[in-house]
Amino acid sequence: MVEDINLRAQVGNLRRLLGGGADCPHLVNLAGQGYCLTAPVRRLASAPAADDTVGSA
Repeated sequence: MVEDINLRAQVGNLRRLLGGGADCPHLVNLAGQGYCLTAPVRRLASAPAADDTVGSA
C-alpha cells in the first residue's frame, strides 16, 4: 500500500531530479487523478526497435 507521505516524498525527489524543485513544470498533479509527466520525450538513436523488446514473440 502506498501512503500519502511516502508518495509526496518521492514526487518531491523526482521534481528535484528534474530540476524544478517544488515548481517543477515537468511533473504536475492532476486533481483526483494523480501525477502526469509533461517533460518532452525523445528517442535515443541507440534505443532498441519496438520489435526488439523483451517478451515480444
